[in-house]
Amino acid sequence: MIHCPNCNKLTGFKRALGFGTLFMMVLTFGLWLLVIPFYPARCITCGLTRGSAFWENLRADPRRAITASSVVAAIALAVIGYLWFFNSPSEHSRNGATPPPSDAVATQAAGASAEQGADSYARSSTNPSYKRYKNARFGFAIDFPQSFSVSLQPDNGDGVELISPDRRALLRIEGGNNSGLSLKDYYAASVKDIVCPMGYRKLGTSWFVVSWTCPGKLGYTKMFVGSGSHSSFTFTYPLDERAEYDNVVTRMEKSFTPGDLQSAE
Repeated sequence: MIHCPNCNKLTGFKRALGFGTLFMMVLTFGLWLLVIPFYPARCITCGLTRGSAFWENLRADPRRAITASSVVAAIALAVIGYLWFFNSPSEHSRNGATPPPSDAVATQAAGASAEQGADSYARSSTNPSYKRYKNARFGFAIDFPQSFSVSLQPDNGDGVELISPDRRALLRIEGGNNSGLSLKDYYAASVKDIVCPMGYRKLGTSWFVVSWTCPGKLGYTKMFVGSGSHSSFTFTYPLDERAEYDNVVTRMEKSFTPGDLQSAE
């Protein structure tokens, strides 16, 4: 009930249903029922619409415009707003991204991953500006610049692809089971796959190195081959950043360990 300014008293308001409504229901085969909720509620005494009464009360005395239904509606809206705010996804979640963990959390996660049989990414023990990747399946490991991030990691666990922040330098680290080929076979296949002019290359007792120069880009590969498996890394980087990345190549070459090459995984 609300105060009716015409009757000057608290009274009820309801929708008036008369002969016209019954006639329209028959004429429209009952579809007129959908219109009834839009009928204005009117004072049961004088016929003033509830909307008109509300605005008259609001103009004359705002306290009269406050009804139990309006209080309930306000509380319901407040509850809905509260639930939406605290259950809505964060900016990272909406963008499909996960906030990067702190170094401490990342180190703990790397250790836990290693124990669970997953690849690990730990801070390098010899250079704080590098991280050390270790492959859980084949056991090979290498230091890489900590600014690089994972761009591809196959489901079969044979390695990882890392990329620089400007996406111009790419490091691919991978391993595989040996299908009966010799070190020289892998070396010959690697040289054959390179279509750019060759640079430094060397064949060792269990490994080989090849490098090449393409327009605007340099490449370097080192592979170890054993009776059971092989492991390698390939690094390509822009020619105009050679002064920076030549030292990175040297660092990675010295830190790369091939894992157990005598057994297949």
